[in-house]
Amino acid sequence: MTRRVVRTIRVRSTVVARRAGRGVAQGVEAARLARVRLGRPIGAVFAFHGVVERVEDRDVQLNHVELGAFENALAAIRARFEIVSLSDLAAALADGRSTQRPLAVLSFDDGYVSTLELVHPLLSREGLPHAVFVCPGLIDAGARLPSFVAQAAVLFARVESAALPHAGTLRLDAERSRAEEAWRVVDLVKRLPQDEVYELVEACRALLTGDEWREVDRRFTSEALLDWDGVRSLAAEGVTIGSHTLDHASMHSVQSSDVLRAQTIGARLRIEHELGSPCRVFCYPYGRYVNLSPEAVAEVAAAGYGVALTLETGTVRIGMSPLLLPRVYVGPKFDPVRLDRLLAPVRDRRFVRASRGLRLV
Repeated sequence: MTRRVVRTIRVRSTVVARRAGRGVAQGVEAARLARVRLGRPIGAVFAFHGVVERVEDRDVQLNHVELGAFENALAAIRARFEIVSLSDLAAALADGRSTQRPLAVLSFDDGYVSTLELVHPLLSREGLPHAVFVCPGLIDAGARLPSFVAQAAVLFARVESAALPHAGTLRLDAERSRAEEAWRVVDLVKRLPQDEVYELVEACRALLTGDEWREVDRRFTSEALLDWDGVRSLAAEGVTIGSHTLDHASMHSVQSSDVLRAQTIGARLRIEHELGSPCRVFCYPYGRYVNLSPEAVAEVAAAGYGVALTLETGTVRIGMSPLLLPRVYVGPKFDPVRLDRLLAPVRDRRFVRASRGLRLV
């Protein structure tokens, strides 16, 4: 697949998004944003995923950053923030206390092997606390993220079309259509009820033979997740281990209460069994409001978590619900020079306004 094709698809999506969002720039909307009351900012949570020496295929390794870029981002964060643990940030949020410098938390989603092999050694040498969010169901199964399985299968299947449950017939006879179908299937993984996600991902997996999947595994070692020995090793060295649901399930409104309950309390109990210590922090997979319902957040609270992280952009401010905290995404296009722009107050106003629909701020 050429990068030109993928860029074309992304540009098209960006144009549509810009057209849809033009009203935000209008005077009335700007006035509404200005009236949102914000508490005092105390810091920010930075959201990383995998870290690799070198990205081989940006169309597949979507959220991974190269080690050099990670080090640059870390230097920019350290220059402006005091890096603390997630529990320290939560305590400052609860107390409403002032700090000499704004606080920052380093969080790593999905529990990639790279967090143990590359990230932790670097951060531990500097004495920097961090949090890693894992999916115990995927660890138990020795599996990869469902979104990766679906996307890789569609991108590398040696067929010109495929009929998949809940996705219809995929056109895979040209680079552009194959790329579009891969994005569509990943979007379905984020939006379908979990039982249907299982069916769709298994059908995607069947598009490749065992040998073909072994080749994908060898090529994309970046996608390998920690086993329990690795998780225990991190926990033993003081890394905060949090829940990312059992198997990276989206927490949207079409999920049943039984699924939401299993993905929250079931994941917590599994982690606690393996680590022998409490697990009280949670991170919503995908993390945008479109993938999050009030019922899901209520289940997170009922499961005993004290802090939960979204992937909506903003700073952490006094008065925000600890179960609905924003983060700053650090991905391949993260520019440390533009850090101030990422933390601009207008993003916080949008975050607070939107999160009120969940009735937790």
